[in-house]
Amino acid sequence: MLLIIATTGVTVLRARTAAEPLADLPIVAQMHREGRASDGALANAQYHAAHARRSHEIRWTLAGYATQGILGSVLGLTLLLARRWQDAHAIPT
Repeated sequence: MLLIIATTGVTVLRARTAAEPLADLPIVAQMHREGRASDGALANAQYHAAHARRSHEIRWTLAGYATQGILGSVLGLTLLLARRWQDAHAIPT
């Protein structure tokens, strides 16, 4: 059960980590146009958005967060069900 919870939590956090910089970039770009953000702040936002975009693009590859989340959840569920099946079919002593 812990594996399912941990995998789901990590997957959600990794998805948020990939989405937040993409959402922040237009805000920082607008602030830069208005003179409220420096060139460095804009470059930083662009850098992090590029990495977030790459992470989002590879989410269904073997190294991607979505694939790992599904595989971890399936593994956790399999272990949980295998244990329950084993307990249900145990020979009483």
